[in-house]
Amino acid sequence: MKTMIGMTIVMALVVAIFTLLGLAEANHMLIFGLLLAMFSGLVTIALAAAAKVQSLRATFEPTAAVAEYKSSTFTNITGLHNYPSPELRELASLRQDVRALQEAHSRATAELAILKTHMRLCFDNIRYHGEITLPRALADQTGAIIIATLLTLVGTALSALPDDAYLLAKASSDWLAAR
Repeated sequence: MKTMIGMTIVMALVVAIFTLLGLAEANHMLIFGLLLAMFSGLVTIALAAAAKVQSLRATFEPTAAVAEYKSSTFTNITGLHNYPSPELRELASLRQDVRALQEAHSRATAELAILKTHMRLCFDNIRYHGEITLPRALADQTGAIIIATLLTLVGTALSALPDDAYLLAKASSDWLAAR
């Protein structure tokens, strides 16, 4: 909506100046065309500079680090000496080893789940930036870029054909004066 209003205002201003230049005795269309092209170039430069400054101010905010939960387990090997036979001591030792491996497995599974969650958050942030933030940033400048490009085209046409543009402006001025 703002783009359409801006384009309408700028084009109305250009048409009004174009018509007023038709009232002049001398042909100023070349100067008007060059001024339009220069103005649109300056607008484009200002937009690019503003986008660069904004990108320099932007800071990357990574997702919060996942809290690390470390646990330590201790095995009681003093109780192994209470078993009457070496086979039973070996069996008790194997049970403790199996419990330790099960705990390590459950810790690894929990850490893997935390890592997957963290990666999902990172990819969600990237997708959000790609689908929402970046298009909005580009859309904010679209209107000014369109207006600057239209001014460049009109200014170039006026600079290329200043005599024909002057005759057209003079005819439109005379037509408006006759009304």
